Amino acid sequence: MTQITLEQLSDRIDGPVLHYPGRRFPGVLIQGDSLHGFVTMAEAIVMALDQRDLQSARDEAEELRDMFRAHIEHDDSVLRATGRPSPG
Repeated sequence: MTQITLEQLSDRIDGPVLHYPGRRFPGVLIQGDSLHGFVTMAEAIVMALDQRDLQSARDEAEELRDMFRAHIEHDDSVLRATGRPSPG
């Protein structure tokens, strides 16, 4: 295991913004339980599509999109507050 020093730009428990050495832009740390939830939602979308249940697939996809969007909005907010450029 290698130890590195990172810059923590926000103190959120789930989805803090961190800047790793050597990276141009900071990133968002997704906790394992949240990542598992994202994958579970993606699997539900695939299952709904397999069953041709487009409404359920759409509902799940919108929820997943909104969860990712919340992380992006937090990241953008932190970058603006610290005077850093956004990758998007």
